[in-house]
Amino acid sequence: MPSSDQPPVISCEPRPCGSLLIRTNGAMANPVLTTGCWLHNWAGARPGSVFLSERNGAGWRELTYGEALEAVCALASALLDRGLGPTTPILILSGNGIDHALLSLAAQYVGIPIAPLPPHYSTDPAARARLHYAIDLIDPALVFAEDGAAFRATLALDQMAGRDLVVSRNASDGMAELDELLRGGTSDHEAAHHEVGPDSVVKILMTAGSCALPKAVRTTHRMMCTNQVQMAEIFAPHAPRVVDCLPWSNAMGGSLVFNLACARGGTLFIDHKPAVFACAPDLHRQINGTIATDTAQGFTRLRDTMICDHDLRLSFFAELELLFCAGGPLPRDVASDLARMAADLGRPRPRIVSIWGMTETGPACTVQNSPETIGRLLPGVALKLVPQTGRDNRYEARVRGPNVTPGYHRDPEATRAAFDAEGYLSTGDALAFVDPGNSARGLRFDGRI
Repeated sequence: MPSSDQPPVISCEPRPCGSLLIRTNGAMANPVLTTGCWLHNWAGARPGSVFLSERNGAGWRELTYGEALEAVCALASALLDRGLGPTTPILILSGNGIDHALLSLAAQYVGIPIAPLPPHYSTDPAARARLHYAIDLIDPALVFAEDGAAFRATLALDQMAGRDLVVSRNASDGMAELDELLRGGTSDHEAAHHEVGPDSVVKILMTAGSCALPKAVRTTHRMMCTNQVQMAEIFAPHAPRVVDCLPWSNAMGGSLVFNLACARGGTLFIDHKPAVFACAPDLHRQINGTIATDTAQGFTRLRDTMICDHDLRLSFFAELELLFCAGGPLPRDVASDLARMAADLGRPRPRIVSIWGMTETGPACTVQNSPETIGRLLPGVALKLVPQTGRDNRYEARVRGPNVTPGYHRDPEATRAAFDAEGYLSTGDALAFVDPGNSARGLRFDGRI
């Protein structure tokens, strides 16, 4: 596996205004222009290789790269036939799945933004206000849900009037089935595809909105393609087998992890376990992944299960190379236990990494190898540290780079407020030097501003 364990080569430039500017000195390769380049590349080079795999009853539904490109082109033409384009987003209500992936890739291919919502917006009465807010803000032309019955109440809302409603199964009055769109259309999807570029909006992702209503972040092809190049030294170039449970309504799962497989010609194994942020142990019994993704809480539960389950340990560590932890670094005790389990089986210790970043940064700005620091700044990212008045060694973090959003959907005021005069995004995070006398030792997270 590639390694970033060496101390980062960084520059720390004091500025007249009192701020500090942190940059890495590493070069970054040029990213592809759009995500469609990845799909075309692997459909041409390895058309029979499995791209997406999801549970289907007792077995698996698999889709190769060749089949995926064919389906994406058919869907793209059908979407254009319905009048969709850059100003008519698609709202996705349901969670991870092959149909969700195909619709997303088809929309990206011809420049139609998608807006995947957390499924609980539709299923949890406590989140109903956020659902109504998101529908009004995004104003989609088409709404997709995998199961028409499970999402019937949401699809029947007055706010859905005049919008195309598409489901994979259990369609009722007013709903079309995705199979109809998969038959293709008459519109020239290739001509539309050639109009798509790095600054075309791929997604509209809702922030967590922990302190206020969520904002709708515009995510571009440039942001997602850049992030994959920036993370190239972390993820091996060979085709990975990624065991995935992170929700695609989140930038970590839907952008970083999904594209990790697509960019490298790998296979993404999709978990349908109802609980988000936690892969079912059953999935790890069946799939010997080279990369496992989860949150610290999910990996902790998996560790607890594996302590008494030798067969699960054998399967999990059989070919594992990397643990990718979302939402923060893995606690040291969990990391140590997992390393010991691998050693007891005669397997190499898997690398354990996380990132520091947010929805607005695509999402990665740094890669973390330990809980003590925010980790190594990715190539192409500039970090401005603005000192906090009356606080020694505490700085507001602002970032700039090709992985940073151009702004918020239909909210110019929030966009203006998010960026300073030099174009740096205000993250709202506070950082501090681990050793104020030695910037090379890195920065640690110091709460929110």
